[in-house]
Amino acid sequence: MYYQPGHYAISTVTNHDYDFFGDHTTGNGNFMTIDGAGYSNPLKTVWQQQILNVTPNTNYVFQAWARAIGSPYGPEITLGFYANGSEIGTLSLTNVPEWQLFSVIWNSGSNTDITLSIIDLQTNNYTAGNDFALDDISFNRSTVPVPAAIWLFGSGVAALAGLRRLRRKKH
Repeated sequence: MYYQPGHYAISTVTNHDYDFFGDHTTGNGNFMTIDGAGYSNPLKTVWQQQILNVTPNTNYVFQAWARAIGSPYGPEITLGFYANGSEIGTLSLTNVPEWQLFSVIWNSGSNTDITLSIIDLQTNNYTAGNDFALDDISFNRSTVPVPAAIWLFGSGVAALAGLRRLRRKKH
């Protein structure tokens, strides 16, 4: 467990004053705990990963699970999620003792590499209660299916083509 403001630890369980829990997936795996206190500006990057060889013009899904740790009376924690330095979404962690999912679809455009970041956007970091956990961070190619409307449209066009052929055979 971490004990220094601005530091982190990799844990399998936390027992922090008011809060005892395990990781998001199984309850007994590793997750990251962060003590968000102890810094102000610039905002603190708490996780960052460079990914090489992304496919241009492709949708990707960036996901992470997070939760506040500790006192139910602490400040609301807001995390910013960034791709190549541009914010692509935020997640506000309430003091409800449960894991919360952040998920966004990001299109690579002409990019072939990407740097993903999670930043603690809390600015009053010298107050107690700005502690949080991260788990199951992932970045994968999107498998969003083609909408049913496109399939329906294609079926209608095929049916019209078939009817047209039948009419030609009769005449």
